[in-house]
Amino acid sequence: MDTSQSNSSAHSGLHGQWHQAGVISVLGATAADFLQGYVTCDTRRLQPGQGLPMAICNLKGRVVASGWLIPAEDGIDVIVHASLLDDVRTFLKPYVTFSKCSFATDSDRHVAVNTPQADMVLTPHLTLQLGNPEAALNDCSDAVNTYLINAGFAFISKPVSGQFLPQVLDLHNQGAVDFDKGCYLGQEIVARAQFRGAVKRHLVSFSDASLPHIGDPWGDSGTVIAINSLGQGLASAKVATNSTG
Repeated sequence: MDTSQSNSSAHSGLHGQWHQAGVISVLGATAADFLQGYVTCDTRRLQPGQGLPMAICNLKGRVVASGWLIPAEDGIDVIVHASLLDDVRTFLKPYVTFSKCSFATDSDRHVAVNTPQADMVLTPHLTLQLGNPEAALNDCSDAVNTYLINAGFAFISKPVSGQFLPQVLDLHNQGAVDFDKGCYLGQEIVARAQFRGAVKRHLVSFSDASLPHIGDPWGDSGTVIAINSLGQGLASAKVATNSTG
């Protein structure tokens, strides 16, 4: 089979509305500087029209939300799981209050994938259109979910928010964690775990016809992180080496 045709077939469902994704717009000329203190990526690496993988951690270094930052004309758009929109706004609100930034009031911005108007690139196979699509589109959330699972990207939802270090979710290998940037919330714990070899779990893929739910136990002291309608998913698992810490 022709490789290009195979790849095209594998991603043919990636078109429509992505209802599992939500947008938080941080407005203001200093939005990138503000977010620099609360995301694991380095906002200085933001490029127009390009999504930058990131995570938002709590003081204990656990991932509250993962997703992408996208530069906007009037600030930064933060793409997180739709189930965490209110939680992330509440989490950042105390800090936004004392900054020169603000949240956009239009909190119901739809996310469409691979439409003709999509002009923001997350990955080679995912381009986004933010706002209200001109025509009704089918929900392609499960197709996008499957794509992210196959790519090993842990798009954190509410049942597992605030539970895992970025390294457990393999986000450091997805370009979402910058270990050379300055301080951010939870940075000390994330860095200590990285450089002292203290991470005891990692991300693995699985297939389970019983269709467990996100947050359910999996394997030996693991947790289901993501799953699609076919039972393909990602889970945390114990490292099979003599890891310290």
